Amino acid sequence: MNYLTHSDSSLSLFLSVSDMSAFGVDSSSIDYSNEHTRKMLRFYIELAKSETSFSEKRPILLECFPQKNGGCIVKITSSASDSTSTVYVASGDFSSLLLFANAISNKHRHIEFTIWRTESGLALSFSGAQENDLNSVCLICKEFCALHSYSKRAFSVFTEHADLLFTCDAAFLASYIIT
Repeated sequence: MNYLTHSDSSLSLFLSVSDMSAFGVDSSSIDYSNEHTRKMLRFYIELAKSETSFSEKRPILLECFPQKNGGCIVKITSSASDSTSTVYVASGDFSSLLLFANAISNKHRHIEFTIWRTESGLALSFSGAQENDLNSVCLICKEFCALHSYSKRAFSVFTEHADLLFTCDAAFLASYIIT
């Protein structure tokens, strides 16, 4: 199991096939109403909490994204209010996506990016934009690449047909571009 903390209240778990099979769970049968799934998630959340600053407060939002390799990404947000109802996805070639990320990184360093490989190329999903920043971010995005918006439910379908490459915040992505 690998994990990435986005903030004290947001965490992503990257579970492999073997991580899940140890609890009798696979990506096609992951269901929170299943006792094995609950035990598995509780175990990995507690493990991540012991090694990070992640602080679980109720209620929590769990989002599971099965991967083509049989693994699963589980995003945990410890408060429903921390999560927006829309996920924005920019698509284009790699240099266009990096230019977009670099353009917003100075003013909007708190935005979280996830880079995906899709059948039609690369996509960059982003979240974490404050409501008052969202218009600015979307306008900047349209200068460099195509912008799509998805409901959380539609985005989960998107992730089933894409490979996650990496997740980072805008500050990290900008430093990666510069170096």
